[in-house]
Amino acid sequence: MLSSELAHLVAIMLQSVDHAELGVQSMLDDLMTKFRSVLPENVIIAALDIIDKENVIKYSTPWSYPHYEVHGSAATYKVTLDMIMSPIPFYCSCSAFTYAVLIGGSHIVCKHILATCLADKFSLCTERPITQIDLETLIARRHSNAIDM
Repeated sequence: MLSSELAHLVAIMLQSVDHAELGVQSMLDDLMTKFRSVLPENVIIAALDIIDKENVIKYSTPWSYPHYEVHGSAATYKVTLDMIMSPIPFYCSCSAFTYAVLIGGSHIVCKHILATCLADKFSLCTERPITQIDLETLIARRHSNAIDM
């Protein structure tokens, strides 16, 4: 399977879990069994660690389109979910996504994307409302940091 098809498979796996129907533990066991079939164990564990540390930030905008940031060990990364028109429905600004997912094709997603997907699905994100001006400042800061590197 192509990595874009596998990325869509991960999205479908997340959508298929109904945590109202199952008990929390059986739901997590079911999801982890599914993920282990397509994702490396170290990516799953690292994503769960990010969630445990509450490092997934969801900025809620007035126009209802969320923006995500993940505080990693070395930097803060921008994560985009639900890119419907893209062959790969996710994006992360980390180098692992660029090299392991986009260029090398050795991974389907990086740990930041998986953490964001799981945290969003189970309402475990740290939510912060954001205005348009605040969002513009946040994006400008991200891009100025990228230029400085």
